[in-house]
Amino acid sequence: MKQLIFLLLLMSANDSHATGELTIDSVYEKFNLRSINSSYGQRLKYFCQSYLKEFFPPKHIVAKTATELSLDNGDDVWTIKIIGKNKISVENLIKTGTYGSVSEYDIYFGTETSDWRAKEAVIEVQGKCVAYDPEKS
Repeated sequence: MKQLIFLLLLMSANDSHATGELTIDSVYEKFNLRSINSSYGQRLKYFCQSYLKEFFPPKHIVAKTATELSLDNGDDVWTIKIIGKNKISVENLIKTGTYGSVSEYDIYFGTETSDWRAKEAVIEVQGKCVAYDPEKS
């Protein structure tokens, strides 16, 4: 009986984690930038990191609500909004350039990768990638 209860608890925990509840914190922590085309495309081909939190430490969070997150490292501004169940809007602006984009993505929680992903792109981590230091950006 204890084994059955344990198994049911394990299955429910895995199911809620696998389907995941999309929160603004989960987007910051676990949205894989390698699954979309963005201004970070070239950086993602060079650096090892994949997630917003790795490029924008907490000090770069300029606004945060339950459904919206704004990040600013001085030149690069990202605004992410949860606009539906497993749907986000990503706005990316470069202050010193002319790059600006707004895109909507249906995202899913990858059970094998334990992160949120879109299906737009696949930017692989290169074997000789370099660790990104957000303090030097």
